[in-house]
Amino acid sequence: MKELCTKFLSFLHYVPYIVDEKPKIHYFLSCLPHIYKERIEYDNPKTLEETMRNEKLYYDQNKKRKDNVPSWDGKRPENFEQRNKGTKFHKNYGTNY
Repeated sequence: MKELCTKFLSFLHYVPYIVDEKPKIHYFLSCLPHIYKERIEYDNPKTLEETMRNEKLYYDQNKKRKDNVPSWDGKRPENFEQRNKGTKFHKNYGTNY
């Protein structure tokens, strides 16, 4: 993400006619994945600097969250089958009979 920010700022030098902050923010957000884009748009940042700061913050938070995801390798399918043995549901009511 740090590389994305530096490249975006370097490309921004080639378009000096964009003076307002809103178009800069819009173009920067269009480069981001939807997860970050939606969260940042909800915050409604006023400057490009604030937008980039929020992006780095959300990226770091999401990165930490991915590291703590438990593995599904230890889950056994037979445990699921044993729990559901003998449970029958009525088609119309969804209750046991």
